[in-house]
Amino acid sequence: MSDSDSANSSGRFAWLRTGRSTVAGGATILMVSYVLSRVLGLGREVAISARFGTSDELAAYVAAFRLPDLAFLLFAGGALSSAYIPLYREALARDDPVATRAFTSSVLNAVIIALAFFVAVIILLAPWLVPLIAPGFDSEGQRLTVMLLGIVAFSPLLLAASEVLTATLHARQHFLLPSFSPLLYNLAIVIGAIVLALWWGILGVAAGVVIGAALHFLVQIPAFRALGPGYRPLLNVELPALKRLIQLTVPRMAGLVVVHLSLIFIMVTMASTLGKEMVAAMNYAWIVMMLPLGVFGMSVARAWFPQFAAAAVDGPTPELAGQLTTAIRTVLFFLLPAAAGLMLFAPLVVAALFERGEFDATSTELTAWALLFFGLGLAGHGAVEVLNRGFFALKDTRTPVLIAIVSMGLGIVLAYLLMRPLAQGGLALGISLAVLLEAVWLWVLLARRVPDFRFLGGMPSLILCTLLAAGVGGALQWLIPLTESPAIVRLVLYGVVLLGVYVVAALLLGVPEARTVWQRMPLIGRRLNTD
Repeated sequence: MSDSDSANSSGRFAWLRTGRSTVAGGATILMVSYVLSRVLGLGREVAISARFGTSDELAAYVAAFRLPDLAFLLFAGGALSSAYIPLYREALARDDPVATRAFTSSVLNAVIIALAFFVAVIILLAPWLVPLIAPGFDSEGQRLTVMLLGIVAFSPLLLAASEVLTATLHARQHFLLPSFSPLLYNLAIVIGAIVLALWWGILGVAAGVVIGAALHFLVQIPAFRALGPGYRPLLNVELPALKRLIQLTVPRMAGLVVVHLSLIFIMVTMASTLGKEMVAAMNYAWIVMMLPLGVFGMSVARAWFPQFAAAAVDGPTPELAGQLTTAIRTVLFFLLPAAAGLMLFAPLVVAALFERGEFDATSTELTAWALLFFGLGLAGHGAVEVLNRGFFALKDTRTPVLIAIVSMGLGIVLAYLLMRPLAQGGLALGISLAVLLEAVWLWVLLARRVPDFRFLGGMPSLILCTLLAAGVGGALQWLIPLTESPAIVRLVLYGVVLLGVYVVAALLLGVPEARTVWQRMPLIGRRLNTD
């Protein structure tokens, strides 16, 4: 986009400048977005599960997704944004629009070129890669997986380009239009599962994925043109900022490869040896666990990250310590009761969400058993989201990577040992124990780097509230089973009681996060309107 185009678009899209937000406003927008996205995501999974259950077709679809997911995470999803936002904030501080535009344009073009090459390699090598990913599949299952992989492989190219736009807008404290991206992505897959699948079966779902990825990118272009530094089709490999970005990104990329391949190995390769239905069961359980993690963990971490980066320009300042403390305690305030709810009501959660059509009681039992053990690690996943970004803000991508690699290595060993007595539950437990270790390790090292970073002061109260709420919720489920009522009715009843006991206990014990949330509840609508 030329300078004149930029000026024209600024006038045409001037209304988008009202989308710039404070941390609280940004977090609110992202939380609402994640809620809506996860609702659509669950609708997507409900549509898919009703049509395909835990069938061989669904197992092939899940397996085909793993390598494209890796491509996206490797080149954009987690690796690039962790280094890009701090460097972009530095560029903004220098107030040099030309250099900022050159940096952003070079990054975007480099990502597109790299992903195009990577996707081409995946498609060409698919017949040889699929047997390695899912050795438990028969020849027909592997053939279908290769076909699906050839379709969904295009999605990371579009999603990676979209992620650069998202990171740029988030760095400028704009969260509004990027929040629509996941909604459109999931909506397209829902349409694929309901409409396109009528003619093309599981291939229709894969087509919906690619359409959704295109919408994910296109919806952000107006905001990027209005608020971004501008775009030009150039790739300046001599830019110092680009070289620094590569230096910071490469360790993170290596770590993501190891971690993601480890998850593929556990959730697909190892699970397929227990039975093809276990692959789908593990995937459904992971999706359910990601619902509260996305709403209360990822949204808070992503909204706070630009502020971490700004506070850390001059190193580990007291301001950074305070923001880290507030962010992680906020995440744990929400995720501890969510974890208790998932573990207590796992069968109810799965039945309420998925048990219909081809997804029968057996599918519910298999999925709930994995969800029980995934719930154990939920708070650890949320803590890692915040703690990793604390290191990234300090421009240290090596430490979190090394910790993640060691932790996932242990997770594989634990999953192997635990899958014998606990089947898919053992695989989930291995992952949860690994992420809890990772969270503790990150906290210890970050506390040394940022001396004023403290959050353990309120942890006993949060844990006590969680245990009290879990005890009441569990007792209610045992005393009043309501076996004749639909699963969704029981889930809502028990969940409301658990949440109510938790909030009341937190308010009585003076937990700061409880008071803050209570005070801000009437302001949420106003924030959404102004942000």
